[in-house]
Amino acid sequence: MVESDTPYVDLDHRGSIAIVTINRPDRLNAYSPSMAAAIADLFDDLDADPDTRAAVFTGAGERAFCAGMDIETYLELSDEEGVGSVDTLLESTHETHRIVKTIRAVELPVVAAVAGYAFGGGMDLALACDFRVVGRDAELAQQYVNVGLVPDAGCYLLPRLIGEARAKELIMTGDPIGGEEAADLGLAREAIDGDDEAVLSAALEFAERLADGPTVAIGTAKGMVNESFEVSIETALAHAIDGERTCHETRDHHEAIQAFDEKREAEFVGE
Repeated sequence: MVESDTPYVDLDHRGSIAIVTINRPDRLNAYSPSMAAAIADLFDDLDADPDTRAAVFTGAGERAFCAGMDIETYLELSDEEGVGSVDTLLESTHETHRIVKTIRAVELPVVAAVAGYAFGGGMDLALACDFRVVGRDAELAQQYVNVGLVPDAGCYLLPRLIGEARAKELIMTGDPIGGEEAADLGLAREAIDGDDEAVLSAALEFAERLADGPTVAIGTAKGMVNESFEVSIETALAHAIDGERTCHETRDHHEAIQAFDEKREAEFVGE
């Protein structure tokens, strides 16, 4: 079983579901470069674990999912004008990119449980996940322009989720949106009334549905959708053929056909 030995990054297991938690509520779950690197490594390890079939990514407490980069870490090596070190800034950006790329690359379906603030890099981490369940009182904002910077990953991720014009508005103004608006935009699958535990419970419920499904087919479909914005239709359809060939040989496909023939619910095992 995969474990986390990194301070402020917790890992729990609920059956075949892994729960990755940024546990730094006193700092609104802001992350340092070393924490970001550990989170990326953790998702890689979970993807290779046959006992893990879905993951939930969340932050501790009801105040924030994640407030992005730890500003105090950035300011530790400031110049004579009090501006943080560019090396520290770019190190954090590179590690944020690692999390984003890893979550999108793994076959494991990942559900973000977002309560409270998801600002800057924190919003980018939520956008990288396959699904988002948010609290109705949550606030999501790119915010980078408010400090004279550009998004770590939002310029890539946000237009794919809500379209170019609305994405530009949120990125270029830094304005926050609430949980209900996030759901209305299609950014979140649902907005939940209640505290962080209610949001986590709803995310776990959906993750359980994914974990109980045909794991190879779900992971293969995730990869095909993610690459669909980057490849030609010829390449995408060729990959669909490859995916069908792979899934055809799985126990879950054979179980589904047998269950259909026997008029019963299929029991998928993730193989």
